[in-house]
Amino acid sequence: MKKVLIVNAVPVNNGDAALVMAIYSAFEKKGLDVAIATHNYKIVSGYYPDKEIVRDLLDYYIIKKLPIIRYILIPFFLIILKQYREADIVLGAPGGYINSYYGIFDKLYVLFMCKLLGKKTAIYSQSVGPLNPRDANRFSFFLNYLDLVYVRDCLSYDTAKALSVGRNNIRLTEDAAFLLEPNLINRNKMKKVAVSVRDWAFDSRDKDKYYFLIAELVKCCVLNGYSVEFLSTCQGVPGYLDDSKVAESIVDAHLKEVEMVTIDKERRTLSNLRTKLNEYDFVIGTRLHMCILSILNGIPAFNISYESKGTECYAYLGMSEYSIDYNAEHVMATEQINDFINNLDKLEKHLKERIVMSHSDSVKYFEQFCAELGVI
Repeated sequence: MKKVLIVNAVPVNNGDAALVMAIYSAFEKKGLDVAIATHNYKIVSGYYPDKEIVRDLLDYYIIKKLPIIRYILIPFFLIILKQYREADIVLGAPGGYINSYYGIFDKLYVLFMCKLLGKKTAIYSQSVGPLNPRDANRFSFFLNYLDLVYVRDCLSYDTAKALSVGRNNIRLTEDAAFLLEPNLINRNKMKKVAVSVRDWAFDSRDKDKYYFLIAELVKCCVLNGYSVEFLSTCQGVPGYLDDSKVAESIVDAHLKEVEMVTIDKERRTLSNLRTKLNEYDFVIGTRLHMCILSILNGIPAFNISYESKGTECYAYLGMSEYSIDYNAEHVMATEQINDFINNLDKLEKHLKERIVMSHSDSVKYFEQFCAELGVI
């Protein structure tokens, strides 16, 4: 039986969990021996006791604390650590970490060394970019040591193809979360909206302008007769990013006098969050996977895009007009949210058809991926 190790996973929050658990389950259905190498190992292994969870090599204290020597130690760790030594395929987890915001070298260096040690190496359903010139050169080099790179949007595909000179290992797929089974049920309308928020410190974004934008969208929902609850894929985990604190800042600054606004701070499992989402008529999501998980339930979602992955995903879904920029002008944004609200029934019908197609496409691309890697 082929052994697959998914590396550089961070399924602490439910957005990343949707990505990683979707592909984990897809491999399991094929009867493969699959494990997840994760950061924040103690937290993740506690949350998912029914999954094969191991510590990611880059999560080891000695690797994290020795910036130069780590590159000498990593090959030895790959031989010593059973999960890496015995893996036939080492797979970079789905997500959006191949960009210069987060730093790409260490993640790709591990895959590079795995390839030199005779493993098959790949990346599945990633965004690629933005990359500064140094990281662009690095990515171009490391592409020579990756058997396959599946990217999740057209912009990432174009970026990766331009850097894969002489190689034919770039493919286009969907966001890995679409591998999750759709959960399309008939729901009673509750006149209730979920809003997810997040801080974004890159690209010279204006936090105050974003906070004001969210407040105006919330007020618009209330004026339309909806109660609003702040809810995120990323909350309730001690010592980790917590979007409920961002929600508190927005409420304190702009919404103290507005009734029908609450903040949910509870940490939920992925399945419990998907159940929770059925309480809402629609979602306003800054976190892309808050939107995708809602859409997988057939619930319309209005996206606030802080990276290109949001606009790219919504273009693919045929909903470009309902993805706005993180620092969009609030007057334009309130016009768009009103249009969104007025078209909820139409959108719900569109999504129930579109999401079945998206899931089917995702399964098809995953089958292709497995065939190209030789695991089926």
